[in-house]
Amino acid sequence: MTIASLLLPGPVAVVPSGRAIEQLAQAGLRDPSALISEFGSLASFNALPARVEPDRSRLVVYGKRWAAWLYPSDHGDAYRLGHVSPLSFKDQERLLKAALVLGGTAGWWAYHHVRDVPQRLSSHWPLLCRAWANLGVTRSEATPTMPAHHSAYLDLLTDVVEATRDIEIARQRQAPALPYRRLDSTREERHSARGVYAFQLLRNATVGRGAQVFVTDQPDLRGRVLRVEDQEVTVRFDSTVEYARIPRQGALQVLPSDRVYRAQLDAVEVLRERRAAQPQLLTQLVDHRVAPYRPDTGAQPREMLDPAQLHAFRAALTVPDLLLVLGPPGTGKTRTITEIAAASAQRGQRVLVTSHTNRAVDNVLERLPPDVRAVRVGNEDAMTAHARGFMVETQVEALRQEILAATEGATSRLAPFVGVEDQAGRWLEYLAARLTEARLADGDVQARAAELAAAVERATAPVAVQLAAADQGVRESRASLAPLAEKHRNHEMRAEVARRQAASGMLAFFFRWLADRRERHLAASFQQLSAAQTAMRLAEESYAAVRARADALIAADPAVRAVTSARDSACQVRGTCQVK
Repeated sequence: MTIASLLLPGPVAVVPSGRAIEQLAQAGLRDPSALISEFGSLASFNALPARVEPDRSRLVVYGKRWAAWLYPSDHGDAYRLGHVSPLSFKDQERLLKAALVLGGTAGWWAYHHVRDVPQRLSSHWPLLCRAWANLGVTRSEATPTMPAHHSAYLDLLTDVVEATRDIEIARQRQAPALPYRRLDSTREERHSARGVYAFQLLRNATVGRGAQVFVTDQPDLRGRVLRVEDQEVTVRFDSTVEYARIPRQGALQVLPSDRVYRAQLDAVEVLRERRAAQPQLLTQLVDHRVAPYRPDTGAQPREMLDPAQLHAFRAALTVPDLLLVLGPPGTGKTRTITEIAAASAQRGQRVLVTSHTNRAVDNVLERLPPDVRAVRVGNEDAMTAHARGFMVETQVEALRQEILAATEGATSRLAPFVGVEDQAGRWLEYLAARLTEARLADGDVQARAAELAAAVERATAPVAVQLAAADQGVRESRASLAPLAEKHRNHEMRAEVARRQAASGMLAFFFRWLADRRERHLAASFQQLSAAQTAMRLAEESYAAVRARADALIAADPAVRAVTSARDSACQVRGTCQVK
């Protein structure tokens, strides 16, 4: 482990990119400045871990939950926040190899655009690069260099993936929200414990089967559309979702998903960092150089194959790197793939069969012999009925039934020894009953909380627009105040320097002129700062006035009082279930 501490001499300006803002929003973090402030907080305690990647002109900093890629601006005065991702074990491994621990009390500040960054700030990039070089990171710890044409190939792949992603997400975002007026449970066939519910829309659906959606303001309640019938949309959620958690009225929104593109970009990074399981994969893809081999001429398939299929089958069993088999529809590719998978499994190897269509995978699965242990992974709604039998959940349940059947005899023989004085059994029944009561009480509390939120929204409807406008005004005033305050501090420091230099010396006349000029700039910036402070105070007063009106409406609304009382009663019941 190689670690060095570095104290940054000044503040750090960060400009979030649209991509980073979107990544944080999908994870529920709407304000990227909160993440940047977290970096500043860690740095104030000399506890902000970072890595420098000079060959990519990239600084990677690590917060409590996120890793951020920062790219220095052209003028060297700020960083562009280009990418964020949740912390992973891979990040921890990199930090264990080598890391800088950054400190500094000047803060990390977020700006909307590079032009908003105050003058004379520095990204400290040269300082960071020197400190990183002094760590003496060995060749094995750094990313190995690669030929220029390999880098160009990966850069092209990255550009294609990112362009395709941006086009697709822009198309998905054009889909309007789908307000619904009622939520119903369904009798949909379930192949797992995930919840399935029907939403009665206010208008005909504009979303297609298979689209990913989420409940507005609750991004964790997301799932995939199973069926669309006029104004009814049936959704299978990604996890177990209780009926009480879903608002009775609300809206569904299409979830712009970049999961596929993130996986593709991660694969490009694996190739770029030479971490692929096949070390020569990039050379094989770009330079078309593959290792020599001889097909296993003695291998025999279970089914009869024609000469071309047999050659592909025998070649696949011994090829050390890549094998590309081409054939138009109807030439037996699926049969050949099935024979390759079965023969490899018989040799004790593990096989991953993938395709861009679910049906192609299911076709192979249906042809495999029963003695091959297969697991089907993917969208269960797009699988055939036969393929669903190979899902993990289905196989776990089948295994459970097998265990119960195998132990049924022993259980029946032990039955006489279980008498009425079974203290453990009675405690188990008691705990199960209490758990059921607690779950029901918790569901009631959640339902009452949703009703209270709806009642508050109805009560404050007359001032909702004014409240939102006042809140936006406060946010904008606060956002404009920080750069003005920083600008004023810079003018103060520069004016003070000029005043000291004007006191004596051969160039005192020049510095007196410079001091007067900087004093004028200081006065102008003070006026701007005072005006901004006044605007913020007025905005806060306006918001407080509208908020007071809203609170008065809430306090006077009988529906709110009734729902609040019901919610408090439900909370008392839940507390009783928990403490008994």
